[in-house]
Amino acid sequence: MPVLGHEPIPIILTGGNPRKRGREHGELAQDQVGLSVERYMERFAHFAGLSPEDVRERAGGFAPVIRDYDPDLLEEIEGVAEGAGFSTEELLAVNCRSEIMFSTPLPECTSFGLAPEAAANGHTYVGQNWDWAPDIKETLILLVIEQGPKPTVVLLDEAGMIGRMGLNNAGIGLATNTLISEQYQLGVPYNMLLRGILNQRHMADAIGALVRPTRALSANYMICDAGGQVIDIEASPVHIDYLAPERGVLTHGNHFEGARLQGRDLSLERFPDSLYRGCRLRDSLADRAGDITVDDIKDTLRDKYGQPHAIARDADPTQGRFEQLETVASIIMDVTEGRFLLSRGAPDQNDYVVFDLEELTTGSLSVAV
Repeated sequence: MPVLGHEPIPIILTGGNPRKRGREHGELAQDQVGLSVERYMERFAHFAGLSPEDVRERAGGFAPVIRDYDPDLLEEIEGVAEGAGFSTEELLAVNCRSEIMFSTPLPECTSFGLAPEAAANGHTYVGQNWDWAPDIKETLILLVIEQGPKPTVVLLDEAGMIGRMGLNNAGIGLATNTLISEQYQLGVPYNMLLRGILNQRHMADAIGALVRPTRALSANYMICDAGGQVIDIEASPVHIDYLAPERGVLTHGNHFEGARLQGRDLSLERFPDSLYRGCRLRDSLADRAGDITVDDIKDTLRDKYGQPHAIARDADPTQGRFEQLETVASIIMDVTEGRFLLSRGAPDQNDYVVFDLEELTTGSLSVAV
C-alpha cells in the first residue's frame, strides 16, 4: 500500500486485516509516529506528572476495554506499534492521550453540520476547525483505511492514532469537540469511539457505537449521513444529550449546550471563548440558510474575532509551549458526494485542497485547490 502524496499532509493508504493495516500505517508514517510518541510523553509528564513507565502502565489498562469494544481496533494499534518500532503500550498511550491527560485537558475545535435544506446544492455537510498544539501539526496525516466488510474510512488524524474526525464510503461523516465534565471512569477511550462511529454503515449503528458502551470521558460528536440526517450528541460517562439542526444548521463549540449535564460544565469555565465561537459560527451560517455555499463555509471558518481565541485560532505567544493552541487544520466534508476540503493550518492563512474519497481509495489521486 502506498503513500499517495505529501501535500498538504502525508496521505497514507492501508488495508487488509487489522494487524496488516496497522503495520502499514506504522511503517509508512514511522517518523511521524515517533514524533507523536515523543510529543505525548512530554505532555504526559507536564500535565499529569507521569514518567514513561507510569504512562505505559496506565495505557496498558485500556487494552481490555478496547478489546471488549472492538478487538480489531486493539489489533490495529498493535500493528501500528510493530510497524513503527514501539511498544503496544506506547501506541495505546497515544490513542488514549485524552484519558491519560484527563487532569488538564485542552479544547479542540468549533464544528458544524448542514442538512440538505441549508445548503445551496442540497448536500449534507459536516466539518470543523481543529484547534490543538502547534507542534502536533507536524504529526498530521490523512489516513485511508480499507477494512472490508466494514466501510473504508478516511481520517484526518495524528500519526499513530486510529480514530478521529473523518468520512466513510457508506456516507457517514463525523466532526468532534472536546467537552470537560466532572465525571471520569475506566471506559472506551474517546478516539476509539470516534473510529467506532465511522466503522458503521447506517446512522442508527453509528449512534449505537457511541451511546451503548461505557465511555471514559466527555466529548461532543457531530454525526451526519448522505441521506440528509444531521445530529449532534453530547456524551459524558453518565449522560447523553442531543441537539437537532435549526433551519438545517447545527454548530458546536467546547461547552455543553444540552440540559442533561450532571455537575459543573468545566469546559465553559476553562474556555469561555467557546460561547462566542459557537454563536458566531451558527449565526453566520443561519443568516444564509437555504443558500449556503462552500465559499460561505470557508468564510465562516476563517473568522478572526476574539483573537487569539477565535474560530480560526492563532497561538498565544504569551503562553507556554504546552498551553498554546492554534488551528492545526480545517476540514469541510461533503457527505453526499464523498468529497472534502482540507486546510493544513488555519484556513485564513492556508488554502483548502479538495479530495475525493473514491480517488483516495483507488489510489488514483488528483487534488485541486
